[in-house]
Amino acid sequence: MDLGSNNCRLLIAELARGGGLKIIDSFSRIVRLAEGLAHSGRLSEAAMARTEAALAICVERMQRHGVTRYWAVATEACRAAVNGAAFLDHVQDRLGLTIHVIKPQEEVSLAVAGCLDLVDRTADAALLIDIGGGSTEFAWIDSRAASPVLAWASARVGVVGLAENTNGHLEAMREAAAGALAYVRRELDLSFVNATSPHFIGTSGTVTSLAGYVLGLARYNRLAVDGLWLTREQVEAATATLSQSSLEERANHPCIGPGRADLV
Repeated sequence: MDLGSNNCRLLIAELARGGGLKIIDSFSRIVRLAEGLAHSGRLSEAAMARTEAALAICVERMQRHGVTRYWAVATEACRAAVNGAAFLDHVQDRLGLTIHVIKPQEEVSLAVAGCLDLVDRTADAALLIDIGGGSTEFAWIDSRAASPVLAWASARVGVVGLAENTNGHLEAMREAAAGALAYVRRELDLSFVNATSPHFIGTSGTVTSLAGYVLGLARYNRLAVDGLWLTREQVEAATATLSQSSLEERANHPCIGPGRADLV
């Protein structure tokens, strides 16, 4: 279970014969736990109520499938909020669910572990970008190395905070993103990375929405999106079109929807 700043996600699986995982059930809901956090420093009552309702569904599904072992993590919203720990204590009391707040470095390592088999083995290296609601993580990866993460950085800039702080104004968003990029350039030491043909791996609702948009899907299809290769030209063309579209147009797109329209 992954409780992010924007999404609450659950994946239930068991070991399959011959190795690998057999997916039993999955659940995802936009809860916007980080709503208002950038301004107040606190999780709002409305955001906590939405999140608790989603977590209750997760617990019900875990019980229905007889889950005996689970690992639940929370990220930037609960790390940054002054009442983040209190909220998780409340969840444990009400739902019996223990959620661990992980540090940025562990968040990076889990993202890398989940994407390592997507790395092009012929590439010198890969740059993983995990765009969250409250933070964005970056990692240079060499899949051939014993320790694949060559360098990493975490910037406290995510799509929920960007949308709230800029009120949807494109130029203000670009300025904020440029500031985050400058921070990453300072923090991410690339002096020792000798890569002439790297590639990017994106993991997040923003990236999967973009992929579904490029494919022109009539409805979101995880099987079509997961592991999809996009060219730089495809990404830039879709980005240019989306950045000029209206909030209503983005909300009406089946791979974006009203829950992500202002974030994308």
